[in-house]
Amino acid sequence: MARLRLDAQRLQILLPHAAVAGLVLAVVALAGATQERRLYLLSGLPVAMSYFLWGPAGSGVLAAILGLIAMAACARTPFVYAVPIHLAGVWTASMIGARMFERSILKLSLAREQDQVVEGENEAALGRERSRIGASRQRIEKIGMLTTVASDLGATLDLVDVVQAILRRTRELTGQTGESRLMVFDEAGSQVYRIGPEGVSATREETDALCAWVRQRALPLLVADLPREPRFRGVEGDLPNCRSFIAAPLMRERQVMGVLTVEASEPNLFSQEDWRLLSLMSELASVAIQNALLYRRTQEEAITDGLTEVFVHRHFQERLSDELRRAREQGIPLTLLMADIDNFKSFNDTYGHLTGDAVLKRIARALREGVRGTDLVARYGGEEFAVLLVETPSEAGLAVAERLRASVEALALADLGIPGTVTISVGEAGFPESASDERGLIEKADEALYAAKREGKNRVVAAGTIGGGRGAISGIE
Repeated sequence: MARLRLDAQRLQILLPHAAVAGLVLAVVALAGATQERRLYLLSGLPVAMSYFLWGPAGSGVLAAILGLIAMAACARTPFVYAVPIHLAGVWTASMIGARMFERSILKLSLAREQDQVVEGENEAALGRERSRIGASRQRIEKIGMLTTVASDLGATLDLVDVVQAILRRTRELTGQTGESRLMVFDEAGSQVYRIGPEGVSATREETDALCAWVRQRALPLLVADLPREPRFRGVEGDLPNCRSFIAAPLMRERQVMGVLTVEASEPNLFSQEDWRLLSLMSELASVAIQNALLYRRTQEEAITDGLTEVFVHRHFQERLSDELRRAREQGIPLTLLMADIDNFKSFNDTYGHLTGDAVLKRIARALREGVRGTDLVARYGGEEFAVLLVETPSEAGLAVAERLRASVEALALADLGIPGTVTISVGEAGFPESASDERGLIEKADEALYAAKREGKNRVVAAGTIGGGRGAISGIE
């Protein structure tokens, strides 16, 4: 395009010279000049062209040569008359051509400069347009990723899978490899989920100052450089490796149910666009978390006893079967405890069923708090409980059983109008020494429980001691 423009400009320079030549010819013709005068005057045209091509020096040499040729050819014309006419024609045509040449060169230079300016502006505008298109493409890709996130979160109701999808997609959305946390608030405090090489981990933690700010105001937060942020001076100790920070609240019925965060160890890594995308992500995460918690609550209600809040008999049977199969495959021990409240029927007759229900709840809580999170406590019958101790040999299981018996005996019941204490009897059976299947293990634990009842109650008896003369393992003799 620039080459075509340059050729057009050169044509504009040549056309005026042709006009000069035409003007000279017209003047000569109107004057009725003789052949000699025409020759003198026309000799100015090549001189003007030589000025355009070779400059003033070249045109001067050509003018001298043409003047001599003209005088030789027109010897009849007086010398005094021929020379002035010849010089006048040469000077006139040369000066007109020189002036037009200078103006044309100036126009050509200005045109070139204008072309350079326009090309520079075009390049800058093209760069800006490319940047805008690139940013728009990234935004479209991230919005499309949010659509994928919504699909992923809607595909499962398992809380761990939902949390893992949220944390993984959040890191992809912001393009950062720093820590991403999902904090969910409940009655017990803050449950904090993190994603690492081994998957999602969950811990109970205190709410840090930044998440507390988001929770109190129910607003998203963007911190470019934490040590330089005046609102959070002195909180670097809570997040020692954090410089850049963004967070968004998870809302449920105008209440903050959690906070989604992304952290980075370098400053100024998050933009307003990241902040907006995280806010959209938190809305999707809020719905998914609520659905997963509702599903878990429904499942727990289906397998949890409504009065005592321990597992029901059916779930206990399923877990016992699963744990026994795992114990056989991996060659690990397992202990089963069967516990029964002593004299509970007469207790209900004396204090009433409402008081009896309150006692059942306190005993169940004591049993639940006395074992590990991996163990299982279930209500097996009316006032009978089953405790499954995974990966626990019989000797260690007996120690746990004695601790549980003592904790129940120590329960304070004066606020229920009961002056004395309540006790339990416990039977213990272990895999593989007592039995190798579910039915056999339950029968052995039951036999040990009945033996504890016969021997005076409020004691622990092991299945391996029945008929061996050892009697009660612990408790009141």
